[in-house]
Amino acid sequence: MPRTSKTAQRRTEQRKSDATYAGIKRRLVAFAYDYILIAIYIGILTATTLALTALGRPLNRLFADAVSSDLSAFVLVILPVIVYFGWQEGSTRQSSWGKRRVGLRVTSVKGQPIGYTQSFLRSILKFVPWQMAHTAIFQLTFADNGPTIGVYLLLAAAYGLVIIYTVAIWRRKDHRALYDVLAGTAVILPNEFNPPNKEQKK
Repeated sequence: MPRTSKTAQRRTEQRKSDATYAGIKRRLVAFAYDYILIAIYIGILTATTLALTALGRPLNRLFADAVSSDLSAFVLVILPVIVYFGWQEGSTRQSSWGKRRVGLRVTSVKGQPIGYTQSFLRSILKFVPWQMAHTAIFQLTFADNGPTIGVYLLLAAAYGLVIIYTVAIWRRKDHRALYDVLAGTAVILPNEFNPPNKEQKK
């Protein structure tokens, strides 16, 4: 094996030894912190909508039917959330605000920074179930002759993906969700945030 390959392998092994995979509890706490920001943003959107309605400028056209409602919800809510996570986790910080609060970072499977392309792919895959659920709910809301079986299957698939994501984080040894596996990423806890106990130090 060439010397450069051995050096790269040693560096990769060193990165892995300097961190552990983040478990489900810490990842849920991180998302809870991030959801505070999401909730504030949604609150601002709601307040803006109510203010415009009070001023005689309601946004009825944005939510006139299932298609326009779905598109508006995607542009106003889901897309900004995807951009937030993709931008933050693809930056040199390697983490969203919530992940930074609990000391987590998003890396490649080799422990390297992922960059924006991989980060946005991860974020898109992560929030696909949210978009699927929105689509199904708007179809249910605006169905004149009753929703089709396909709408219920879409909603079931959305919840099914969330369950698959959660179980994978919980049960896999590396705690990687399906979107992590597909995007080639991992969520790690550097050992500087998880110091060894006294017995390990001995």
